[in-house]
Amino acid sequence: MNERRAFLFPGQGQLPTAVLSPSPDFDLLWAAAEADGLDLRAWISSGDVARLARTDAAQPAVFLDSLARVAVLASHGIAPDVVAGHSLGEYAALVSAGVLRAEDALPLVVRRGRLMASVAGGMSAVVKLELAAVQTICDAVPDAVLANYNGERQFVLSAPLDRLDEI
Repeated sequence: MNERRAFLFPGQGQLPTAVLSPSPDFDLLWAAAEADGLDLRAWISSGDVARLARTDAAQPAVFLDSLARVAVLASHGIAPDVVAGHSLGEYAALVSAGVLRAEDALPLVVRRGRLMASVAGGMSAVVKLELAAVQTICDAVPDAVLANYNGERQFVLSAPLDRLDEI
């Protein structure tokens, strides 16, 4: 049997709980984030979940954590045959596949996180409902929109913050 290995990279949902820095070169990435005003290593090490959970910090933290895990696996001779990423995870997948360099992708991820954090409103995950029911919710709540169709029974709705409770 011909085994193939896939690396799947997450979106913003899971924050890192430890700083992985598999090489001195990787330390440069953490330092680049810090030079851009994001002291991710300190926030992760101290368990500052409130700061890390903010989109401007969460996105680069998750991105660097994903790349650090790939580097650790690579140091043990483990490499992917295919990669995929969900939302933010697409950046780590592109770096892992050799399409982007980490030092080029990091500023994009930092900018992405800051831009997303600057948008008024919020999002709510909706699971276990059919699309028709989700559309009914959107129709009933002013300014609510179906922002992402993750799967048959998993959606993301966006709305002004005061409307999220209604959703």
